[in-house]
Amino acid sequence: MAVPDDQVQELWRSYRHVLPGISLNHLQIYLLLWGVTPKSANELILLSGLARATVYKMLTDLGAQGLVEKNSNDAKYFAQSPLGAYCARARRSIRIIKHGKSLIKGMAQKQLGGNCELYVVPQKGRPHMLIQKATRSPLKDEYQLREIRKAIDYHLLELGCSRSRAWEAYR
Repeated sequence: MAVPDDQVQELWRSYRHVLPGISLNHLQIYLLLWGVTPKSANELILLSGLARATVYKMLTDLGAQGLVEKNSNDAKYFAQSPLGAYCARARRSIRIIKHGKSLIKGMAQKQLGGNCELYVVPQKGRPHMLIQKATRSPLKDEYQLREIRKAIDYHLLELGCSRSRAWEAYR
């Protein structure tokens, strides 16, 4: 029995924010493993309708992220506490976002001097604008904007590196 597409879509809408690299195929396999009994790779292939290579790749990826474990006795796979795994990933994402916010705020204060908070203001049909809280004026100094961009790029690079290290540790 394959997992209904609407369940996979709904789960993907929640998981894509805490696991950016996850696909619908990953979630289809993951949902099949939420049952009480562990399943072999052959069972997952039959239930999902996916190719053998795809199922094994999804199992490897999910295992690397700590969402799926393999029972060493009978080579069957199972999902370890799906709710706990989601909450742990969500908490980690929040910590990363808060760290990024403090990093960017510190660099902005250093560049702009004093106690400065910035707001991102969406613009319809145009790029977003950075507004200084104290003066309520747009940030227009090119040097300051480039420094803020460097901080954001550095933080995004760090996120990518930490994700890569986590994947490599599993393999």
